Amino acid sequence: MPSNTNWVCFECRLTIRRARGEVAAPLCSSCGERCVDLGHKCALPPKDNQIAWRKLRERFNRIAIEQCEQQSKDRVRRWHALEQKILSLESKPATVGRKKAIRLLREELGKL
Repeated sequence: MPSNTNWVCFECRLTIRRARGEVAAPLCSSCGERCVDLGHKCALPPKDNQIAWRKLRERFNRIAIEQCEQQSKDRVRRWHALEQKILSLESKPATVGRKKAIRLLREELGKL
């Protein structure tokens, strides 16, 4: 059985516990906005503790920005690795297998 995860609405300070495998984020029953997944291990402050909720939101936003930056760096690294592999294959004599490998690498590069 999958564990439950904490979904929160930072505006209303509402907490919802749902199964981890759900596809869409639940809607806040107060304001109708999509809730944010904080995972199952995150300690949630009491609803009336505004300072703790503000700090939790700031921490969540900081982590989200860091994850976005890391994904961007990983994408650039993957792009560079694909370009290097293509150059390496192009510098060797052409064969059917190399042509196919280069084509597949270019397709993957196009998807990034």
